[in-house]
Amino acid sequence: MALAGLLVALPAGLVGQAPANEYLALRSAIGSLKPDPGAVADVRSLVLERPAARLALGPGRLALLRLEGRIIGAVYTGRARFGFRASHPVERDQLRRAFRSDSLDLAVKSVVLLFGDGTAAELEGQLTFAASAVPNGAENAVRDAVRYLEAEDDDLGFDIGVMRTFLNGDSTALFHAHMELEDGDPVYYRYDASLGESVSLGRKARRGRVYDVVASFDIERERDPTWVDRDRPAAEVLHYDVDVVIQDNLDFQAVARPFVIVNGAGEQWIPFRLFRELKVDSVRWAGVRTPHVRDDDAYQLWVRTPGAVEGGSGHEVEFFYGGDLIRRVEGWVFIRSMTGWYPVAGDVDATFDLEFTYPARYTFAGTGVETERRQEGDVVYAHWEVTKPSPHASFNLGEFTETPFDNGRVPAVRLQVAERAHKRLEGLLLQQDIAQQVGSDIVNSLAFFTEAYGPAPVDALLVTEIPYSHGQAFPEMLQLSWVTFQWTGSKGHDEIFRAHEVAHLWWGLSARPRTYRDTWLSEGLAEFSGLWYMQRVLMNNELYFDRLDDAKRRILERRGKSGPIGLGPRVFSSRTEEDYQIVVYEKGAWVIQMLRNLMLDLDTMDESIFKGVMQDLYQLGQRGPIGTEDLKRLSEQHLGVDMTWFFDQWVYGNEIPTWRFSWTGEETAEGYQIRARILQEDVPDDFQMIVPVRVGFGDEGWARFRVLVKGPVTEVDFPLLPRRPDEVVFNELSSVLAEVKEERWR
Repeated sequence: MALAGLLVALPAGLVGQAPANEYLALRSAIGSLKPDPGAVADVRSLVLERPAARLALGPGRLALLRLEGRIIGAVYTGRARFGFRASHPVERDQLRRAFRSDSLDLAVKSVVLLFGDGTAAELEGQLTFAASAVPNGAENAVRDAVRYLEAEDDDLGFDIGVMRTFLNGDSTALFHAHMELEDGDPVYYRYDASLGESVSLGRKARRGRVYDVVASFDIERERDPTWVDRDRPAAEVLHYDVDVVIQDNLDFQAVARPFVIVNGAGEQWIPFRLFRELKVDSVRWAGVRTPHVRDDDAYQLWVRTPGAVEGGSGHEVEFFYGGDLIRRVEGWVFIRSMTGWYPVAGDVDATFDLEFTYPARYTFAGTGVETERRQEGDVVYAHWEVTKPSPHASFNLGEFTETPFDNGRVPAVRLQVAERAHKRLEGLLLQQDIAQQVGSDIVNSLAFFTEAYGPAPVDALLVTEIPYSHGQAFPEMLQLSWVTFQWTGSKGHDEIFRAHEVAHLWWGLSARPRTYRDTWLSEGLAEFSGLWYMQRVLMNNELYFDRLDDAKRRILERRGKSGPIGLGPRVFSSRTEEDYQIVVYEKGAWVIQMLRNLMLDLDTMDESIFKGVMQDLYQLGQRGPIGTEDLKRLSEQHLGVDMTWFFDQWVYGNEIPTWRFSWTGEETAEGYQIRARILQEDVPDDFQMIVPVRVGFGDEGWARFRVLVKGPVTEVDFPLLPRRPDEVVFNELSSVLAEVKEERWR
């Protein structure tokens, strides 16, 4: 396709910039909101009840905020109290961590409200408004509240919920309250009916004027920890057609045609996300040019619908855009945004039809299956398809040496290594057999996971090097950090890293987490899979336990400070920036390790039960998204016992036990009898775990068995032994994430 022509061809019947100016005018108007001196009221006592929240105002003064004559908010100064309760224990724990109480009753000195619900009528029905002096401090309060909506840290642009409400009229039941406290940093409360978790509460982040979310839930189903409804954004994309031209100087130009489903009737503006350095030349909606606009340097891109659009209707939208996406530095080619190079709306999986034109001097890697490639002079044209819905698509290019790996037992692998770029790194030597090392780990982990989980969900796999420190998995393509292509260390980290990304073909891409709260079933399972593979391929249990101990040390350092695994990405905040890696990845892997050992036959070391659970979970993931409760149910089926206690403690809870273990023994006529005592600390009184114990008799052998630890003190008699053992190991095989301290019997 002659893409250069498409990029400059504009459709007939151009729409003027009035709608775009509408966005800019609204954005400017919200940014400069001021109290209306013609609508001020004295407040003696006014209570606003909202889901899970109670805002009691008075005594004080309140002024309305107007936008083009319409009441869209209010500002209050005086004495107020804000109450908030959450029924779900996970969210109550979040409140305790943030506010040292599981329900809030906060003294408030100013409140700024923005709303698209019935709050205006509620205020006018209970207060008498008249012309009067604006309350002291009201203008500053409004200015500060608006600045918290500008998303300064993540470049997303102005708050999408507020903009969607006012751009589209009163189309959502938005109620947003920004509150300055008498003592402490500002907090916010929001109810937004368009969100699956309609209630949220947060506080000022550690830096800048942005919020950290503390609690989030749906009020109707708050007591059910397994349920979270999907957001209903303005629009979602089910399929993408994207045509890309990469010039010889790496200039990037593209035409993207997402097939957009508009969810709600009356939506006039649709928000998309696009890498901020990509400039949009024009947008067509059903062949007619339509306005688009975004704040400077923001990912958020707003597109105006041409007139009334029916809810649930599908539309092809065309984006003509390009810019500084790709850079070359010292032989390395940097794709500056691996997933932001096409406009995205919503958060559903989509299929992709991708066409790339690029310089023949580069080797290319795409997502999905390459269905066509041809070269014309110094230019290559390639067509890639992703036929199974996927969360993302990506690509890579560079000066790669490509090596095939095909042993006939697993999907064929092609490995792309930037050898020339590596050799330019002064002082760093490329390991001579690095392609073989990396390729072997990819092939071997494919074989291992096929045996452990089920058939690989790809027919072929392209593994490509990127000049970043992370890795990422896409359909039929893995992107691996340049570091793992430099050498293979001796501590198992490289094997874990490579296998982690391979495991995402099973966990994350094929079997998708149902909600953000189930993210650990992607990242935690992939992290465990990398550890498990390393243990098997290196045949080194010591390294395996060393890496588990490393993770345990980091987890214990965050004990009492981080949220539970079941919060998913919400464990990350400005105060807990390291927790997503530690909790979701590393603690998630530990939870799978605990399930593995709980299901282990200690006599034969047979892992059939654990593998059965994993295989059933993977098969379930082929039919639809999976959640924590699916893993719980399958574990119960295979073990034949109720596992509620385990998942309540380790997924929905965040306590980690400390065990003080001691024992004594005596000779009896029948043999040697050991009595053990376990003091359990740092957890609730009803916390319980089943813990393996090993007793060793030197060259004569050993014995393993399990004991139930429950409550503050557990005393238990071991099975009768032939003689006094040479060693007693409590929590054998790193079976439980716990701190164990051995003590003398007292």
